Amino acid sequence: MFEGTNWTPFVMAMSAVNWTAVIAALITGSTAACGPMLLWHKQSVKEKYGIQAAFLAEISVLVEMLHYRRYLAGLRDCQSQLQAFGLSQGMFGDGPKPITFTIPVDEGYNRVYRGNINKIGMLPADQAAQIVRFYQYADAFKVDVSVTGCLGIGTKRHEDFKEVADLLQQLLDLGSALVAPRSKRRWVFGTSAKK
Repeated sequence: MFEGTNWTPFVMAMSAVNWTAVIAALITGSTAACGPMLLWHKQSVKEKYGIQAAFLAEISVLVEMLHYRRYLAGLRDCQSQLQAFGLSQGMFGDGPKPITFTIPVDEGYNRVYRGNINKIGMLPADQAAQIVRFYQYADAFKVDVSVTGCLGIGTKRHEDFKEVADLLQQLLDLGSALVAPRSKRRWVFGTSAKK
């Protein structure tokens, strides 16, 4: 089948090629092509850590403020008052007056989250899920303590205060777990179990 093919011209042409120049050109070309890719990768890693730091900083401040203002203690106190009043309800006739519990929350309390939600996929999946979960709890808490929320309009039910206090407790636990040092991090309902 290949009896008529004469490979001599091809072999002679290949021996005349300056292979050093070819290899140098290939190395130069691959370096020129890989350089921008490496820079892009480095930039995306920096952006990932920047986004992560911003989310965790915002969560840290929110958790700090919730602890500092002692909202959980206030909710538990209202719950205890209503529960105690409910136990002695027969002695007081109509029952307690509705208790209101409102917290004015600015719409910009989660600026970093709203501004970077489209980049949350850059974070590890378990951390991204916990961050989204934190902000969902924060939004639910915000609704409950708003002027039109279940505690903002007033309630006589100690169960309402217990429910919101339990939600706030979960919010604080999750936020604390997110911002804990990596060596002590433990997701509340996640997959990370480092201690």
